[in-house]
Amino acid sequence: MTAAAHDDAIARESVDGSRLFRAVNERIRALEGDRAFGHYDFVCECGDESCTKVMRMTAEQYASVRAAVNQFAVLPGHERTEDEVVIVRAIGHVIVVKRAVDRAGAPALRVART
Repeated sequence: MTAAAHDDAIARESVDGSRLFRAVNERIRALEGDRAFGHYDFVCECGDESCTKVMRMTAEQYASVRAAVNQFAVLPGHERTEDEVVIVRAIGHVIVVKRAVDRAGAPALRVART
């Protein structure tokens, strides 16, 4: 396996892990219902499938993360600079955008439009 192929495989695993945690967080929101005030406990959406750490966010904060399909909320220090770009640093969480890897193996940032 080439270095570029290895990096691409790691980036795909990170996205898969983040999608798993995104599904968990969507279920949390569905079960909790809509509250105008207060915080929810959300699972860190980092690419580490063994991470089970929790972050607290308001419904509005989480909705801002969900504004783009490739944005994820992670705990500070859980961002992966090799395949993510930090777009927001907040108290208790960081919002990252996952990068795609182009055919040449170079990072290609794709920001979804809302």
